[in-house]
Formats: sequence, structure tokens, C-alpha cells
Amino acid sequence: MHTTALRSATYVYGVTPAAPFRDGHPPLRVPGIGGRGDPVRTIVLGDLAAVVSDVPGRHIALRRENLLDHQRVLEEVLGRSDVLPFSFGTVAASDEEIRELLLRDDHDALREQLEYVRGCVELEVKVCWARERLFAEIAEESDEVRALRDAIRLSPDDTDTVDRITLGQLTEAEIERKSASEAEALLDSLEPMAVEGLVIPNLSDTMLLNGAFLVERARETEFDDAVRAAAEAHEGRLIFNYVGPLPPYSFINLALDRDG
Repeated sequence: MHTTALRSATYVYGVTPAAPFRDGHPPLRVPGIGGRGDPVRTIVLGDLAAVVSDVPGRHIALRRENLLDHQRVLEEVLGRSDVLPFSFGTVAASDEEIRELLLRDDHDALREQLEYVRGCVELEVKVCWARERLFAEIAEESDEVRALRDAIRLSPDDTDTVDRITLGQLTEAEIERKSASEAEALLDSLEPMAVEGLVIPNLSDTMLLNGAFLVERARETEFDDAVRAAAEAHEGRLIFNYVGPLPPYSFINLALDRDG
């Protein structure tokens, strides 16, 4: 029986200015994706460097450990320089393909994007309602919701299905109204400190803000303080999940252009 070894390919994590990765600078410490311990290295052409590692084929399984490997590499690069992150699973046939199709052919576009994110990191702010507090506030603020809710509670066996449907619809409308209002206020307080803000669709009916912000490193502490102050001001009613600094995943969308 004959066996065929998988042909080695080159996994791409991102593109960065070359200077912090030229000879004389320490190598990246984190191992490459795939669990084999392949070293992470750079392919340099002029003033740009692609951050890569070898992989045993063109397909990378979408598994948690692989996603974490991808993220760890980019976070280490971010600790040394600006970086344009590639999406998970970007694999080139060879180093030469990266030199030609990416670093040479896309040089000007890459430089423009690096200039845009220069000195910046991504900070993510997800805000959800404390569920019990949300419904308590809705009942306090809406006479119609409160009256219908109380009527259903007093006579649960006699309540018409239409009344329950109506209560659900009224409550949903109030959640949307309150969420939009709270999100707008939070954005008004945070966006002035960001180069760019991006609102991502909410993940649940009790999430009111799913935001990503491109923030200059020099203003990161200021942004941190603003998020902390907002969380303290809304303690007990809003739940904040604050993540960062991250590579600018939400603001960069790169791919290898094999058709160009």
C-alpha cells in the first residue's frame, strides 16, 4: 500500500510592518496553528512582513484549539507592532504565493490599511440587560404593560390567549425602545474616544449593545475608564462584557486574491 504525505502549505495570520521583525529582533514565541509546534515566522518583502507558519495541507479544521492558536499569534504580534489580521483558515500554497499575490501585488492597499490602524487596537463592549431588572423597569414605565400583567396574574385561569400575546408584543416593543435608547447613550459616551465604532447585530433579545471600537493606544486608558464608569453607573441593571486590546478584527477584512 502506498501513502502520500500531505504537501506543506503556508498559513497566514496577518500582515505587519517589517521593521519590528527583521534580523536582530527576537523571534515570535507562540507556536503555530495545528498542534505540531511549528514556529511562527515572517516573510518579508520591502517594508511589509506576513506572519506565517507551516501547515500540512490547505485545510485547517474549525476547532476551538485552532482558533485559539490563531488568536494567540496575532496577540503576540500586536504586542510588538500594528497588525492587519487575516481571517481564520487563510492558507497559501507556498511562501512565494504570499510574496507575489500579497506583499507585492497588494502592497499599496496593505500600506493604506496599516496607516489607518496605526497605533490602534480593537476594544469590544457587549452590554446586556439584567433580565429581572429590565422587566421591572418596563412595568414601572408602561401603564399598559403593568395593567395587563397584573390582570393576568390576578386571574391566570381566565386570561385570554390574546391578552398574553398582546402582553408579549407590548413587552417586546418596550425592550426594543429601551435598548435603542440605552445603546445610543452609551455610544454617545464612547465613540468620541474612538477612531471608528462599529455596531454589530445583537446576539439575544436582552443584549442592547454589541460594539467594536478602534481606539488609539494613547487613549486606551481613557476608554477603559469610560467603560468602567458606565458599568458602575448602571450596576444592577446592565451587565458589561469588555474585551481587549485585540487586533482590529472587526475593521480589517483581508484575503488572498488568487484571481488578480
